[in-house]
Amino acid sequence: MTKDFTATISEKSERAEMWQTVLGDKTIPIRSPIPTKANLPGKPAASIYEMDIESLTGEQREKLIDYLAERFGIPKAEVAHDLDEVGCPILAEDIIVTIQNPQKWF
Repeated sequence: MTKDFTATISEKSERAEMWQTVLGDKTIPIRSPIPTKANLPGKPAASIYEMDIESLTGEQREKLIDYLAERFGIPKAEVAHDLDEVGCPILAEDIIVTIQNPQKWF
């Protein structure tokens, strides 16, 4: 992984097992180290990071599409489209953000 910003989920998080199963890792690339707010189902104004979808492997992307389609009852084609158009929020809860090469960014 060569991205400058990554998110690592805590082993104690209830989402850690899903990350490992679906993404094959508990550390994934994110687009920015600065969280934003988003209205998610059941979590209005949640702090989130944006997954760097373009950095996923083809296999990771397919597993993520399968997982999200099943979890939310949405057709796979719609999930794939939304990943490209909207992205994939990551709840900031239980996340540690790492910045590689901080001198480049700050």
